[in-house]
Amino acid sequence: MKKKYSNYIIIIILGLFFFLPACNSNKIEQYYQSDLNIIKSEFPVDLLNHFPEKVNEFYKFKTIFPVVCKTNGRCGIILITKNNQVTIDSLIKKSIQKIKVNRKCNLIVNTFSNEQLMEKIQYCDSLSYPVPDILNIILSASDIDNNIKNNIDENINLYILDSKPGEFIKQEYLSNGIGLPSKWRNGYSSGIAINGARNIVIYWLEIW
Repeated sequence: MKKKYSNYIIIIILGLFFFLPACNSNKIEQYYQSDLNIIKSEFPVDLLNHFPEKVNEFYKFKTIFPVVCKTNGRCGIILITKNNQVTIDSLIKKSIQKIKVNRKCNLIVNTFSNEQLMEKIQYCDSLSYPVPDILNIILSASDIDNNIKNNIDENINLYILDSKPGEFIKQEYLSNGIGLPSKWRNGYSSGIAINGARNIVIYWLEIW
């Protein structure tokens, strides 16, 4: 009889081990959907198509909403999460430019003065599409865990999926475009940054 009960206990414990991860995954998914719905209510939905509809593991949003875009010089979303290699590869194939995060000729939004921009134009044969200052945004954020920061370094690649000049938020929210070429006074940039060794993916949408 004791052996019979012990078998039941083993089955129950094993069941819990399988059940708990599923519960955690469901909770993560619920929180993610709630956060994503808030973001979709504030940003143009058609610019968010590259963001995943679901996440199964950890995720972290870093968001600056359009209402403060003018005073902040930029607004947008950064999502840090993990994804499978198939999904990552499919996004990479859609990219229009690949650059290193620390490339000197990166055109980083809301970073340069007009004078620094002129120096960069003279130095560089070609500038990148505008991109967010991903390393600084993530590494300087007090609400992002060090375990995540330790996976983000100067070896990550940026894959720009789309970038266009123009007005994509309410006119009263638009930045003044300081430090950007006149063509890019206002616009948006979207893409992913990847640390391939750990399947860490950083999704971004940048508007200015």
